[in-house]
Amino acid sequence: MDFRFLESFIAVAELRSFSKAAEKLHLTQPGISSRIQNLEKELGFSLFFRLKGETKLTPNGEILFYHVKRGLAEINDAITNIKEQKGLTKKEILFKATNPFDMSILPYLLPDLYKTFSQVKFTVLPRGYSEDVFQMVAEKKIELGFVNNIKKNERNIIVIPLFTEPIVLVTHPNHRLASKEIVDLTELQNETVLYVDSAVTYWKSVFRFLTKQGIHIGNKVEINSTETIKNVVMENPEVVTLITKMCVIKEMNRGALQIIPLAPEIPKLTTYLIFNNDLGQPELISFIQKKTKDIYSSFS
Repeated sequence: MDFRFLESFIAVAELRSFSKAAEKLHLTQPGISSRIQNLEKELGFSLFFRLKGETKLTPNGEILFYHVKRGLAEINDAITNIKEQKGLTKKEILFKATNPFDMSILPYLLPDLYKTFSQVKFTVLPRGYSEDVFQMVAEKKIELGFVNNIKKNERNIIVIPLFTEPIVLVTHPNHRLASKEIVDLTELQNETVLYVDSAVTYWKSVFRFLTKQGIHIGNKVEINSTETIKNVVMENPEVVTLITKMCVIKEMNRGALQIIPLAPEIPKLTTYLIFNNDLGQPELISFIQKKTKDIYSSFS
């Protein structure tokens, strides 16, 4: 059965006029009449009462209209769904990231997302804590999240590990510890340690680990910006910080900061991509996985 015949049938039935249906479908009236006649011939029954000034469906036409209308709607839904699965339809994707991903990887990821998925509008919300990002994904307030810890009981959230990176001691090149090949954790007790926010996942992990090791840092200074912390350490040889290596790799390469291994090593930080299990967009997810790992590998 020719799909165009069904399309014409629906148009005539809805508009109750051959001339209006022809205009809508950019056909001549004889052209649309021919389609309906061919359809009626193929089916073996009449579809319309052709009355003076009015076109009405026959009882058989009513039945066919109901089923064809429903079938075409399902076909259109299927086509839309397939396009969304392939990332081909315009859609807004909201996402939110935690520190330090939002300042280390995200600036390199975004340009490639915009370029590769130009039909998708990406909106980056202000950084947040992992717990908040999880909640927003679970409540479908955002489509994607980048977090640093996992909630085991969120069955509807897909969790994909992206990369794992070390947390390192970072100092000014002239700091007293900068010349050491390795620094014992106990030496941190005598240092002024700058940190972002004790509620940030990796800082919670750091402080928890130090406490288990019996390390008590007497002088901790909270500064609500990783960039500011880096700038202070670059200017002041009397302070240190603990941060992921990726965050300071550029400064280290140009000699502005010094990275020193710790013993024992602070547990590494894993970054995860999370999204609701009915998101779809497999091509987008695959792209983010690969691109993020490529970016991390290029700097590590």
